[in-house]
Order: sequence, then structure tokens, then C-alpha cells
Amino acid sequence: AANTYDFSPAGPTVSAAGVITGGMIGTAYTVKATNASGCISAASNSFTVISLTQLATPVTPVVSTTAATCS
Repeated sequence: AANTYDFSPAGPTVSAAGVITGGMIGTAYTVKATNASGCISAASNSFTVISLTQLATPVTPVVSTTAATCS
């Protein structure tokens, strides 16, 4: 939530919840992030918006472990 994002070309915005809105289908963007300390990331690789529908969030995986035995 403390980061801000700068898209090139301008248009998309990112909410505090991480939801990106305002992109145009077929437009190639790059993005830079700025944190609360003012550090700015390198520009991302170029990406193109292909759909304005948000993808479903995957379910959280369940990890099971079996304790080791020495027998």
C-alpha cells in the first residue's frame, strides 16, 4: 500500500488493495514502482493488456509434511 506506480504511457492506476484499473486493451505498458523511501525501481518489461477482466485469485495451497524417521 505504501508503494506508488508510474505507468508509461500514463493511464492505469493501482489502488491500495493492489487492483489495477484504467488500462487499454492492446496498449503496451511499462511500470516503475516507488517505495515510501523514494527508491524507484527499474522499468518493467513491456506488457500488453489483453483483457480488462480480473483473473481469479488462485486458492491458497495446502502443504503437508511427514516427519522424518530414522528406522
